[in-house]
Amino acid sequence: MGLKPNKKWQKVLDNRAPLPVKDGLYLPDAHTPNAYTDSKYRRDHPIVAGAFGLLPDSGLIDTTMMRNTFNEVMRKWDWSSTWGWDYPMLAMTAARLGELKRRLMR
Repeated sequence: MGLKPNKKWQKVLDNRAPLPVKDGLYLPDAHTPNAYTDSKYRRDHPIVAGAFGLLPDSGLIDTTMMRNTFNEVMRKWDWSSTWGWDYPMLAMTAARLGELKRRLMR
């Protein structure tokens, strides 16, 4: 757009925290280390997939780890609790991972 870079926003970009990880999987947030072992966290929106499916590539996401995370979500999520934008978000994540023929639902 021809605008000068905003130094404050550049500082934010340069100091982003890495995405939280446990056991080779991305966590939905840093305060839920048992996100994949406690069933109460396997419901509602699987937003962790949105970091790859909805946002532009930031260079911060390891695709192997995201693939492992996506597969974990697909295997064990409480699908009866999902709705709305969950399905296109997961489809975009699958597409970005090259899983173009992946069935999202059984």
